[in-house]
Amino acid sequence: MFDEYKEYTKQRKLKKKASNTVQEKKVENQMRLELREKLQKYLLNNDIVQIEIDKKYISMFLAIVEDEFATDYDFEQVTETLYNFKAKEIEWVS
Repeated sequence: MFDEYKEYTKQRKLKKKASNTVQEKKVENQMRLELREKLQKYLLNNDIVQIEIDKKYISMFLAIVEDEFATDYDFEQVTETLYNFKAKEIEWVS
């Protein structure tokens, strides 16, 4: 009986972990889409866009920014949860 309980507990943990992974991916994708949308929209008429991130999502946010947005945008951390973004300037070589 103990082995059955142990197996049940193990399966329950695996399901919970899989569920958390799916939820994290949803949050990550939503964050990626919202960031892209906001930067494209607001940088058309502004030099800098300021974005505030919930503390629990900062590491995920930074991973997304460094992987996908760092080539097109400069960003700096203003406070623990506040970030400034601006479009990178294009340098023309003659």
